Amino acid sequence: PVGIAEKSTTGALPEVVVVPLSEVGKYLKEMREKKTAARTELKPSDKPAWFGAVISANSSRVYSCYSGRKPKLDGKAVTWGAFVSGVLPGSPAAENGFRTMDLIIEVNGVRVANEYADLEAFFASLEAGKEVKVKFLRYNPQAKEWDMKERRFTLSPRPPVSSESETYKDDFFKIEVCPFTWDLRIKTVILDAYDGVYLKKVEEGGAFGLFGIESGTVVLRVNGTDTPDLASFKKAVAPFRNKSGAKLELLVCTPDGYNVPVFRRIKIP
Repeated sequence: PVGIAEKSTTGALPEVVVVPLSEVGKYLKEMREKKTAARTELKPSDKPAWFGAVISANSSRVYSCYSGRKPKLDGKAVTWGAFVSGVLPGSPAAENGFRTMDLIIEVNGVRVANEYADLEAFFASLEAGKEVKVKFLRYNPQAKEWDMKERRFTLSPRPPVSSESETYKDDFFKIEVCPFTWDLRIKTVILDAYDGVYLKKVEEGGAFGLFGIESGTVVLRVNGTDTPDLASFKKAVAPFRNKSGAKLELLVCTPDGYNVPVFRRIKIP
């Protein structure tokens, strides 16, 4: 079988489509001509597993980092697969030795597509407690070639994702806040061991929005008080409701690619 991942239009995890090798040509033709095709969509198992890595498409631009050396199998260029762009500490990916720039090409005999490949959706369809086999290519700088690697490991139960977690809505500050779950760390590529809460929604008219704090920001501290969870965040901001002119100093991290916490100050209007 061949794994073909399709980009989600709803903001949820993209769907991974499994198509028998003999049907790939027909499937792609139907997609081009009709824009739709019958397919098998992977659904989370009753005991979903997880991987814990940021994934990006297999792109020729990446090879410039390796003297233009393209990965090959049996003398042919590997045009499928997905690169590991980052590994979440403590995840199964980290614990089993996966590294940034590993090119994952196959999971349990299913070939990974090279565009919008969502391994988390695939791993969620597998059952925690069972063994998985992952094949990947890793660049060998001494030989200046890509080496085939394989990892076999027992699948771990998936921790709660953001959609399964509590959301706190604060009408005064005009924000929606949720725990900074592992899937949000993958989404924002903030993989550092920062404990905070995630601003799921920030309205422009509230104190946060007025001072340029945007949705997707992670709040680590409020006026010197750490906010690793919703309870601590609620307690930290509670004294400042309806206190016009009061100031808040926030330690935040934004998904800007630098992942460096910075202090931001806001004033209650």
